[in-house]
Amino acid sequence: MLGVACSSPQIVEAVYKFSHVTHAILVLECTRNQVSSNKSSWTTTKDLIALTKILKRKYPDAQVELLRSNLGPSSTNKKELVNVFSTIDEDLKLGINFFHLDFSPLKGSNLDVASRQAEAIRYIQRRNPQAMFQLGSNFCARTFSYNNLQNLVEYYIKFVKPLYWVIDSGSEVKEDFQHGVFNYERVRSLKNLLANYDIKLKENSGDFISSSPQKIELREGLVDYFSLTHELGQIQTDLTLALADEFKLDSMNVWLEEVYKTKAWKDILFSTDANDLFNCASFVGKNYFGLPSYQRIVKQLNEVIPFDDLLQEKLMTCLNSYGPLLRTEN
Repeated sequence: MLGVACSSPQIVEAVYKFSHVTHAILVLECTRNQVSSNKSSWTTTKDLIALTKILKRKYPDAQVELLRSNLGPSSTNKKELVNVFSTIDEDLKLGINFFHLDFSPLKGSNLDVASRQAEAIRYIQRRNPQAMFQLGSNFCARTFSYNNLQNLVEYYIKFVKPLYWVIDSGSEVKEDFQHGVFNYERVRSLKNLLANYDIKLKENSGDFISSSPQKIELREGLVDYFSLTHELGQIQTDLTLALADEFKLDSMNVWLEEVYKTKAWKDILFSTDANDLFNCASFVGKNYFGLPSYQRIVKQLNEVIPFDDLLQEKLMTCLNSYGPLLRTEN
């Protein structure tokens, strides 16, 4: 199974088109930063659902599921928890029934955090008994031993059967490349543990290995769900900036300055100078496609070249490179 971050309407369409052509089952992963009423989002949940209905008519053979991804509080602020439950209410009302919950930013022991997350799971279950779940996160998984994971799984399966569990595979994205090293033995050990409970294994942050068939094949039969969180968005960012520079669009600099000021690039900076506005902003530009300044760039590009078509081609090529990790039947 392949999951793709829902970073832009162009990426959403590429997912539907690719699924239609290949009959692969894909998942659109939507965080609150990407899809919600937040100012940084490129669309609302309601409008995304409307877009997917249009694309399903355009690509009738597409098999695409929607996942509310990384849903949880970003801090211990009580308002954050209120926002989480508001998102759940809206998602359920609009027909989303697949949730990846991650309450790891909360303070406390693993079981303390789990009990808070359990409240959200039961809340969803009461409103939709058929809801599906993913649990786990890279953030907390890095410190997890085999026994830590087993204890958590034992806690959750008393009241919920998650389809997937996110584990730390060793993967890590820095800037626009794969900085981590896939830990085959660890992943195999945790996969065997999860298999005892009929739970499948998910890998996050494995992006930027599309040019390495060996690294992809290493995961075949081991990773059940592979999430492309960064790569397609980076492809869109790189193409946008290259063409905007070629056509001398001043709007490019406006967008880069706005993105740079967010300082979101600090978390993934590796060797680039922090004063390098162009590169720093380009590494996280995919998180800010909703800004009006970016929308102006796309509009201007489409007026002089078939930007959306060029982008679709590049996105489809990337998705195709992950062929061994695709699933084509339920």
